[in-house]
Amino acid sequence: MSVKFSLASLEETAKSRPPGYLEDVLSKGSVVSGQLVMDRREYDALMDKYRPSGPGRELKKLLSWLGFKATPGCKCNKRARHMDQMGCDWCEQNVDQIVGWLRDEHDRQKSVIPFVALAVQQLVKLAIRRARKKATRK
Repeated sequence: MSVKFSLASLEETAKSRPPGYLEDVLSKGSVVSGQLVMDRREYDALMDKYRPSGPGRELKKLLSWLGFKATPGCKCNKRARHMDQMGCDWCEQNVDQIVGWLRDEHDRQKSVIPFVALAVQQLVKLAIRRARKKATRK
C-alpha cells in the first residue's frame, strides 16, 4: 500500500522539522503530478523518526494495540495532539479529564465493550510514563 501527499503540504511541514527533513522524505518516494508517493512502510518509518513522541501519541499507540483507532468525526487525533503539545506534566495533572474524553468517545461510538475508568486511567498513566522515558533517551 502507498501513501500520497502534496509537495506543498510536505514543504509546509518541513518548516517545523529539523534540517535535512525535506531531502530525507523526498528520497523515500517519487514525485507524480505534484504529489509525493511512497510505500506505507517508508512513511511509517519516517513518522517514527521525525514526529515527536508525546503522551497523546503514546496513548494512541496503546489504544491501537488494543484494537481502538480514530474514526471519522471523532476528536481523538486533535486531543492526542493537544496532549503532546501540553506535555507530560499537564497530562499527569489532567488524567481525569483525559479519561473523560475517552469515556465521551466510547459513549459516542456506542461501543459494546464496557468502559472501565480505572483501567483507562492506568492506560493514560502508562502512556505518560512511556512518553517521559522516550524524552529522556533523546
